Amino acid sequence: MTPAPHKLLEVTDGPDVSELDRTVLPDFSEQEAVMIRFNASSLFRLSMWRRRGGVDHLAELVRAVFEAVPRRGLGVEPSDSERDLLRRGLKIFSTLLALALTRPGAGKHHSALKLLLYSLYEGIAAMDERDRGFDEPLLRARPRTADMPRETDYERQIKSLASMASAELIRYGLPKQNAAREVAKVVNRSSALRPKSHKETSVVSKSILNWTVRYSAGDLPIMGFHHVVFAEAIKLRREGKSDAARQKVLSILREGLDEVTSSRGAMESRPQF
Repeated sequence: MTPAPHKLLEVTDGPDVSELDRTVLPDFSEQEAVMIRFNASSLFRLSMWRRRGGVDHLAELVRAVFEAVPRRGLGVEPSDSERDLLRRGLKIFSTLLALALTRPGAGKHHSALKLLLYSLYEGIAAMDERDRGFDEPLLRARPRTADMPRETDYERQIKSLASMASAELIRYGLPKQNAAREVAKVVNRSSALRPKSHKETSVVSKSILNWTVRYSAGDLPIMGFHHVVFAEAIKLRREGKSDAARQKVLSILREGLDEVTSSRGAMESRPQF
């Protein structure tokens, strides 16, 4: 689950604390950190567990790169618009990538990295063109076709969270129809999705059952590992508190829906492209 953008924490004054350093984003939660490691493992085909040559080793090397950047070198302010931050991010990562390629024939991935570098340059140029009022083709929306998904990323996240909660309740012995019904109640009360009927309901139990099948088939995004997301509920279940465990699952679902909804609201309140 993604934290709300620019949810800031205050930092205590101290020696060499700049104005930029007085407000910082909070650290990733344990669940978010696990998902980042999992995504890195899948993307780069690295082990999550091997000490050398694995994800954690790569993370140490990447941290060392950014530790080498001067304090003010990132040139980022909490008040920057999403567009400004995106442009700055493209420039920072394209520059780092270019530095890695300054030695002729540098590394075993030289050609592939150069292609990525040029694509980042194209992205920066495309943003500049749009800022000057030109409808350049790179960032132009593609015409919709009949086979394109009609769901937004936000809707897919909501469906994933609901599917995970339903599957967890079933693990605790609740019949799947009952589990789907309980989850549907939470989703409807949260107003996370727009109502689809005059009864002001956005989902029914059949919707949850369908989403759960899709989630199991990999058609919806992974929002976390169940043993991390539902750790508190699992603990209650192991203590023999089945009813409390089920209520905790629903409570975690409510919190997850609120988090995703608030993240969306924060993004929509920012300047848009």
